[in-house]
Amino acid sequence: MVTKRGSGIKRVSGVLLPLASLPGPDGIGDLGRAAYRFIDWLRLAGQRRWQILPLSIPDSTGSPYASLSGQAGNWLLISSAELKRNGLLPSSYHSRRAATPAVSYRRVFRTKWQMVRASYRYFTSQVKSSQPDKFRSFCRVQARWLDDFILFQALKDRHQQRPWWTWEAKWRRPRLARRNLDARLKKQMQLHAYAQWLWAVQWAAVRRYANRRGIKIIGDLPFFVRHDSVDVWAHPELFLINQRGQPTAVAGAPP
Repeated sequence: MVTKRGSGIKRVSGVLLPLASLPGPDGIGDLGRAAYRFIDWLRLAGQRRWQILPLSIPDSTGSPYASLSGQAGNWLLISSAELKRNGLLPSSYHSRRAATPAVSYRRVFRTKWQMVRASYRYFTSQVKSSQPDKFRSFCRVQARWLDDFILFQALKDRHQQRPWWTWEAKWRRPRLARRNLDARLKKQMQLHAYAQWLWAVQWAAVRRYANRRGIKIIGDLPFFVRHDSVDVWAHPELFLINQRGQPTAVAGAPP
């Protein structure tokens, strides 16, 4: 890799390593100790770049290129150890996990969501600090994309993850869906907002640490959004779909 600095050219090198491939105690690599240790190793090895894959929520096969959202962060990468260290999870909490040679996304989705729920209960009942204000500020600042995302996620949960075009008519558009909100949906929306906040806080901390150590992170993003995504559900006018929610044209990339 070549970068220009002033009138000269400086060559730098780095390593491609997806965050999910780091060793982790909860069945998947995360934003915990292993991420910080890898940054330290990069510096010691004379590397200056860390290239990662998209940080979007992966599909059931683990692909981050077919995400439910083009803007939401991958909450599966939240570190339980970091939550405990920051007083957002009881020290006695232990996730139900089993060691596997590869990431089992079905198991990880289940155990990580249990962790988010446990953290939220602890957050709302135990935490006496500025954290609640920070959470509310995050929701306010990110509302432009977050409001649609948490509603979409809550509706996906209610419909057992079925695609949005199979839902009842009252749920197929954000405006109609908001008229039919009930207490259970609102609670689920709050949980998804909380998961995004936890993710954002931990990811920001890792980025700051990397920058302080002289390591720059090279990101990635999907070229196309997924049909069954909040982006298409909330903004159908931007996509080539018919009245039944089906695409009239499809683009993609070769494997």
